[in-house]
Amino acid sequence: MVSHDGPWELRSLVINSFQVLNTTQLSTDRRIDVPIPGVFDGQLSINWSILAGHLIPGLATFVEVAGQQPVKLADKAPLKKGESWAPLTPSIFP
Repeated sequence: MVSHDGPWELRSLVINSFQVLNTTQLSTDRRIDVPIPGVFDGQLSINWSILAGHLIPGLATFVEVAGQQPVKLADKAPLKKGESWAPLTPSIFP
């Protein structure tokens, strides 16, 4: 989720060493939602790569389990146009 409308894109989403995305997910909205397949039940190791289409003052990644409040994994501020945000180490959930 970003602090204001895009463009921006989610280039990669890796769950437990498996690439979940088939293609890059482009958004002009404030968020991109990607369902995590149930086969990954249990503790998740999550890594991603986001590319900014313009200056984004703040952004964060969340995991939301159905029926529960979103849990923030990480945040970053700011992300400059053309800059990528890809954590060096994966976030662990839960």
